[in-house]
Amino acid sequence: MVGQISTCLATARLNIADLLNKSRGDLAYTLIDTDAQIPADVFERIRGIEGVLSARILLSNGAQASEARSYLEARRAAQQH
Repeated sequence: MVGQISTCLATARLNIADLLNKSRGDLAYTLIDTDAQIPADVFERIRGIEGVLSARILLSNGAQASEARSYLEARRAAQQH
C-alpha cells in the first residue's frame, strides 16, 4: 500500500520529505510529509486505493487560511464528479 501511495504522489511530481509507516496485525498507518500541498484529485486517488480506510490532510501552522479554503473547495468539487 505504501508503494501505491508513493506512486500517486510521484505521478503528481510531489516529493516525499518524510514518511512513517507503522503496523500491528492487519492494521497500519502511514504519515507522509510532502514538500508541497497535495492536490484534491491526488488525495482522492489515494483515498480510493483498496485497503485505505481513512485519509486526512493536515496543513502546517504556516499554511494560509485561504489555502485551506481553496483546498476544501477543490475537494468538494472533486467529490461531486
